[in-house]
Formats: sequence, C-alpha cells, structure tokens
Amino acid sequence: MYGALAAVGQVLPGMLSRGSGTLLLSTGASSVRPLGGAFGSVGIAGAALRNYALALNVDLAEHGVHAGHVAIGVMIGSGPGTEAATIAEHYWQAHTKRGQAEIVHALPGGPW
Repeated sequence: MYGALAAVGQVLPGMLSRGSGTLLLSTGASSVRPLGGAFGSVGIAGAALRNYALALNVDLAEHGVHAGHVAIGVMIGSGPGTEAATIAEHYWQAHTKRGQAEIVHALPGGPW
C-alpha cells in the first residue's frame, strides 16, 4: 500500500494544478468481499487501499480529478473472461466515462 500512496503523492499535485486526471488503484476482489484462507490477510490490506481510493474520489471530484478502485476477482489469463484485454477495458471505461468509483471484475458464479 505504501507504493500506492507514494505514487499518488507524485502525480496528484500535477492533476490538481491542471484540474483533471484519473487515479485508478487496484486490488484483488477480497478487498470488497472478504474471503478466508490465503486471501484473508491480503484482503485486509486491499480493503484499506480500496477505502483510500473511494475516499479520494469523494475529496477530489470537486477539483476535476477522478479516483477509482478496480477489484480483480479472477486469475488473469486463466480462461475466457480473464484475458488482460478484457480486464483493461474496465480501466479504460473508468478513465473515460468516470461513472463509477468502483468496478469489480469477476466471472459469473465465481466466489465474488
């Protein structure tokens, strides 16, 4: 999470001075819907990063900067619907449409 905070700190001043920009932070989907086992502890850190992204969105909207969270609930490249290009489309839509502060990419019937 520290890396994300440092990255935001590097790019946010320029976005604020321009009055535009998009910050997209990503986690696994366990940040949205907690799971046990191997995802238990990483979900806690992911939930904190998710909260940060959503709070940024509220605070930055009036300054023309959009912040969002993309949760990925699949193993990328493991089958249909998990291709990198499919997931990348969520990022593109979040940046261009700015309609949602949060997107969860999961397959129908999956744990998320």
